Amino acid sequence: MSNLLPAFMVKRRRGPTGEPITWTTRTSSFSTTTISGVHGANGYWVAAGSSGKLATATDPTGTWTQRTSSFSTTNLSRVFFGNGYWVATGSSKLATATDPTSTWTQRTTGSGSGLDGLCYGDSMWICGDSVGYIYKATDPTGSWTQSASVIGVAIRDLYYGNGYWVAVGGSNIKYATDPLGTWTSISLTSPSGDINSVSYYEGKWVACCSGGDIFSTTDPTGSWNKVTSSNSWYWTRGGALSYVLSGISGKLATATTPSGTWTQRTTGLSDFLWSNAYYDGYWVVVGGNGEMATAVPGV
Repeated sequence: MSNLLPAFMVKRRRGPTGEPITWTTRTSSFSTTTISGVHGANGYWVAAGSSGKLATATDPTGTWTQRTSSFSTTNLSRVFFGNGYWVATGSSKLATATDPTSTWTQRTTGSGSGLDGLCYGDSMWICGDSVGYIYKATDPTGSWTQSASVIGVAIRDLYYGNGYWVAVGGSNIKYATDPLGTWTSISLTSPSGDINSVSYYEGKWVACCSGGDIFSTTDPTGSWNKVTSSNSWYWTRGGALSYVLSGISGKLATATTPSGTWTQRTTGLSDFLWSNAYYDGYWVVVGGNGEMATAVPGV
């Protein structure tokens, strides 16, 4: 069963490529509530935040409409789209929707801990919890299978690319080809603080630390290059031939290659920037106090 919108119904904006330089602040509809996650796919942008708030937009520079998330006042942490489903997590809860503007239905994962990392890849859904366990489902509305503890600390983020799953948390980066199988640790050169986020784009893996270190590689099983910076980073994603980091005090940096030079950009924001994402011609960054900004690649 596929719930993907037909191609002729999904409007595509064919934007330029390159680093997003000019960021414009937007009204998010979250008021002063923290926005902890944002994702764009299948014709929609979805933002998730504290107090059960969830909003959607078809144009991230326009109106964001609050929706009923089914999380009541529980804080949401992540949102992702894959194979016709939207999935959102928060605390020990998980909900799914085929249309993010409509009904979100609570599902059971079996986790009694906070769910944080969330991703779809290789025909499966994976999420991680605050004590280091992985949960897997091929259908997010059905049963979720728990793995043995992967990290032993909170899994902050996980991602799939080129045959590998990579999970991060604490000072750990681990990889696996089967998320319910063996996860192998990577030896890193003195990471500065917790590793908060990991992503894969254009053949490159990127991970960022709360102490400012940025690690990258083309092979997650091998050595990871280290670039240092003076900022505290929380989130990283790639898109439109560039990479973006976001973190504390409205800080954001961009690069064309993660092992090279990262350039600070002015966002007009001042709070912690918890998440960023690229989709269909736009970058969106979100954070505390309901803050949001957008940028076009190469501009």
